[in-house]
This record gives sequence, C-alpha cells and structure tokens, in this order.
Amino acid sequence: MGAVFYVLARSSQRELLEKLALNLTPDKPVFVEDVEPEWQVLYKALEFMPWPRVLEFLDERLLLVGWSVDFDPFELASLVKPLLASGAQVPVGAVRLEEGEVFRVRTSPEICVIYEPINHNFFDDKELIAWLCRETQKL
Repeated sequence: MGAVFYVLARSSQRELLEKLALNLTPDKPVFVEDVEPEWQVLYKALEFMPWPRVLEFLDERLLLVGWSVDFDPFELASLVKPLLASGAQVPVGAVRLEEGEVFRVRTSPEICVIYEPINHNFFDDKELIAWLCRETQKL
C-alpha cells in the first residue's frame, strides 16, 4: 500500500538544518573527506538515506521532509533514526495513506515509531503540514 511519510526536522541552528537538507539531495558531497570536520558526523548519519520526495524549509527552525513509503514501522524507523543522529530533533511525523487516512508518528531516540490514528482524513498535503506544525508547537 502506497503512503507518504512526513516529518518535521527541528533545530535552533539554521546551519544544521541547511547541512541536513544538502545531505538529503544529490548535491551532497561525495566523500566524507570533502566535508568540514564539524559536519562529518551529520554526513555519516545521513550517508545512506534515500532522497526524499519533499524537502522544504517551513521557517528558520523547521524543515519538512517527506518520503514515499510502505506502511512499515521498520522503514519509518530507518528514516527517523539518521535524522536524530544528525543532531536534529524530530518531534512528530505523520503517515498519510492514499485514501487520506492519517497516522501520527511519535518519534524519540528511545521509542522510534508509535502509530496513532488521527480522526481526520487529510487529502491535501498543505492541510496535513499545517496540522504537523500545530502538533510540533504543542511539544
């Protein structure tokens, strides 16, 4: 079943989010030796991440990242853990199924993925992203 997994990566350091975004694109450096020493941990954490289908700054502290996924907790965890290892916070995410059904995904270093159904269908990505932003502000 096709789905989209969105997370909001958050940091008080804009530069960290810029490096995170760069390393989730084909424009990233090819070799770790090409990366400044202070960003090599981030590079290594994200080295084998798949390219997201959505990568967009929502503001100075929030980066929206979204992947096409199967509804598989191991796959979601494999996408969240490297973001956390890079130094970003990933307070909440959401999986939207093709039919519009949405599941909240709670993330933390200790508990990587917990699904909670949302009692609302989001057929519009903008509406879902606005909901994610509101949820992030609550945390």
